[in-house]
Amino acid sequence: MDDHVDPAADSLSLADLTLIDRVCRDFEERCRSGEPVLAETFLVDVPEDLQTPLLRELLWLEVDYRCRRGENPVANEYAKRFPGHQAMVVDVLRRAEVDAAIVDGDSTATRTEHRTSLSTETVEASRPMKFGRYSVLQELGQGGFGTVYLGRDEELQREVAIKIPRHDLFKSPEQARRFLEEARTAANLKHMGIVPIHDVGHDEAGVPFVVMEYLEGESLEAILDSGRLTFRQIAELMADVAEAVHYAHRQGIVHRDLKPSNIMIDARGRACITDFGLAERWEPGPDTSTEELPILAGTWQFIPPEVYAGSGVVRPEIDVYAMGVILYRALTGRYPYDAKNLLELERQIQAGRPPLPQELDPNIPEKLQRVCLKAIESPADRYESAQMLADELRRFLEGREVLARPRRYDVELRGKLQNHYAAIHSWREQNLISLSEMDRLLRPYWFLLYSDSPWPSLARLYPLEAIAIRLGGWLVLLSTLLWPWFYWPQLSPSMRIASVGFPTVALNGVGWLLRCLGSKRNARVFLGIGALLLPLFVAILLGELDLLRYEQGPEREYLPHFDEAGNLREWSYSNAQFTIASAAFLAYCLFLLRHFRGKIFAVWSAIGIYVFYTGCLALCGLKEWLHQDHVAWTVVCYFLPCLLLLAGSLAWDRLSRRGETAMLYAFFPVPLAVLMTLLAYYGSGEWLGVDIKTQLAYDSETANLWWMANGFVYGLAAVLCQRANAGFIRFWDTFFTTLVPISFLVPCNLLFDEGWRLIESLGDAPVTAYELLSGLTAIGFIVLGTIKNHASLSIPGLIGLSVVVFRFTERHFPNEDFWALSIALVGGAAMLGGVVSAVGRARSKERDAIRP
Repeated sequence: MDDHVDPAADSLSLADLTLIDRVCRDFEERCRSGEPVLAETFLVDVPEDLQTPLLRELLWLEVDYRCRRGENPVANEYAKRFPGHQAMVVDVLRRAEVDAAIVDGDSTATRTEHRTSLSTETVEASRPMKFGRYSVLQELGQGGFGTVYLGRDEELQREVAIKIPRHDLFKSPEQARRFLEEARTAANLKHMGIVPIHDVGHDEAGVPFVVMEYLEGESLEAILDSGRLTFRQIAELMADVAEAVHYAHRQGIVHRDLKPSNIMIDARGRACITDFGLAERWEPGPDTSTEELPILAGTWQFIPPEVYAGSGVVRPEIDVYAMGVILYRALTGRYPYDAKNLLELERQIQAGRPPLPQELDPNIPEKLQRVCLKAIESPADRYESAQMLADELRRFLEGREVLARPRRYDVELRGKLQNHYAAIHSWREQNLISLSEMDRLLRPYWFLLYSDSPWPSLARLYPLEAIAIRLGGWLVLLSTLLWPWFYWPQLSPSMRIASVGFPTVALNGVGWLLRCLGSKRNARVFLGIGALLLPLFVAILLGELDLLRYEQGPEREYLPHFDEAGNLREWSYSNAQFTIASAAFLAYCLFLLRHFRGKIFAVWSAIGIYVFYTGCLALCGLKEWLHQDHVAWTVVCYFLPCLLLLAGSLAWDRLSRRGETAMLYAFFPVPLAVLMTLLAYYGSGEWLGVDIKTQLAYDSETANLWWMANGFVYGLAAVLCQRANAGFIRFWDTFFTTLVPISFLVPCNLLFDEGWRLIESLGDAPVTAYELLSGLTAIGFIVLGTIKNHASLSIPGLIGLSVVVFRFTERHFPNEDFWALSIALVGGAAMLGGVVSAVGRARSKERDAIRP
């Protein structure tokens, strides 16, 4: 072990030693930049049990760098800064090759001369001159993991590179053994983009070393520092690196320390990956993990957010992220995140909002920016393999469109939309626009902000695959429904269960597998189809296994349970089984909604509520009610789930799930209108004495009056929607407002068709009350819609007026030309009068504006 390592470090874990190493490297970077930095500032966020060994390391580094700058570190100064650590201070100063003159405050000249001589002797003594058959020639460089030497293979008479890890990284022989195993595994990698490993071994002290091919060339780090690469050259080099990394992944090796200094560019311009000292094995699979949590190893800027967060899974995505950081560095000349210390860097990396490359350099191709951002996103949105990254870079080089659409673009778009969203709201607060105008302006933004369908992105990136998935899923669903519809009597119970169960389990299984693999959008596609098959599968499973049947008799069992002779059918299912199946469907959809926050599952959940409620009504005697002409009472019962969805959507809105909330609320207005219409028809018959069996409700004055009364309800609903704070509620203002004129105008055209003569004769027929009432109602809606600037009122009014005019013409003046001419003259006069009045009022306003 190195002399400057605290003996207490022997009791520390490898993770603790790695943390100390990371902090020391951060300290060194600050020292190299020339900033005045003190060791004690790096102890703040470190656990108390690690502060003493960390302080020894930091003191060692601070003294060394101060001496390089020609400063005079003295014991008294450090004793004041670190009371209680005087022995450590003296020991560090002595071991830092500073003579007693420094401790006593002696002259700079004497100190420098003595330090130089001791330093040379110490380095020469500490550097091994021979590792087995390999002789050390000179040091090539140092890194956080160890030192690389230029050596010579005495047997094969060739130059090699010898990598020697830091001694303090190996707490036990087991860890050294594991390192050698990984090195031996990496030695089996045979790829032109990977520097070959010739040999592994360990020295007399048991410290392992790795012997690699020595390449004459430069590291990518040196080339990037000199800025000699074009964007095309960067893409070519990174494509080669990605393909080499993908080869290593296929062999079960994750590099874990990819960075520009570990990528060598040889004399032919070929990129070669070196230094597999931190590599780890992995096996493909959704739940692959190492035997223990992987240590936070590697270089800080290249460590992905999931590792900082303590992920226990070593997967290729770690290397994909590192390559994305390298690409960012190559394109912009800087790293994605700029932090003063490690803790701040961790926060920035986990936040995942680096500057866009084009913000740093507008000349960067947008396609390369997309590839770069896609590679450094969260694991779920990142490229799933290094080969996908290589393919994208090849597309760029070939002039084709890259497929990447980074999630960062969606975040940026959402931020810009939010700015517009807030601006439009401010216009409304300043009364520059009306509430309805605000909603019309916000509606496109609303759909963009809360759209989460997987189909647009899937169809854009993979159109053929999207078509195959959509058609294939629909065909699977249809084929599952064909079995019970056409072939059910021919199948045995086990075949019936399998015919529906296999596609149900397959679709849902694939969906959850995609979810585990991080493909949430594709998972929603399969789970959305699989959820629809679940209630059918549960019902068939219960029916064929004769479970939870709870028969209620033919008078209550609603499904086709009994034949004409009253015998129970062999493949019948009870109300209880139907209710249980619908409950399973509803519970599964609610679970998917909570897990995925997708609008499709909000739709399925709303449908599930109505289906489950129907099952509950069936258990309570729905069949008896319908047979006894209690349809109106049944309709009233259905208002309960309708109101439940209203309350549920409002509660969901408090959780800020706006996209899903809108879909839930949609199942309140439309069913409400349907129920109101059904109630008018059946209620007038069952409760108000209309014989709807012999007389159509459309010919009934009672039913028509009820429909007109519904118009008042729709009008009240429209007013409430218009005044609501939530935009998804105001959206339905137009729907209810449109129902108002429809409810009034349609009955008016039939209500008084045969009675209430107001004028005995006009033309060929008498004038009835319905003609006058429907005409005045239509004109009233035109006036109201124009004043309120509500097209949903004025357009139905215009249509209603057209119907009145045509019917009036047909009844009274079918053979009189002057009637049409009179209508044209009245209309023209009205238009001319409106134009003259508008021009006059406009000029009057102009005169008022210039009048002093």
